[in-house]
Amino acid sequence: MNTTKDIGGRWRPIVVGLVIGLGLVTIGGNATAQTCPSDLSSLAGQIQTPDLQPLLSMTIDQLVANAGGVSQAIDTVQQQIATLSSQQAQLAPDASPATVQFYAESLQITQAALQALQCRQAGS
Repeated sequence: MNTTKDIGGRWRPIVVGLVIGLGLVTIGGNATAQTCPSDLSSLAGQIQTPDLQPLLSMTIDQLVANAGGVSQAIDTVQQQIATLSSQQAQLAPDASPATVQFYAESLQITQAALQALQCRQAGS
């Protein structure tokens, strides 16, 4: 049974659009001189939702460039975390396991992006 169509329900297009549009996915593999992650590839083994996996290849540099700076990127990611948390809290009690996983993984990705951005800001 393919549950991909059910992931995120009515919120799926919004969540995926925001995550992709804001560049909220990339941390892990390579590190800068301050040992800050340069992307989100370290999450690759933990993210099982196919729609989210491509986001793991975006670099933190791309995220910063898309937002117009590190501080702006941090603000954007914090807003995204708040939005995802709210949407996750509004899930129906009988939400499919795939939907629940989608939101949990989306939050994991955005929280990892926030940590990488804060590391970068601290090293600036």
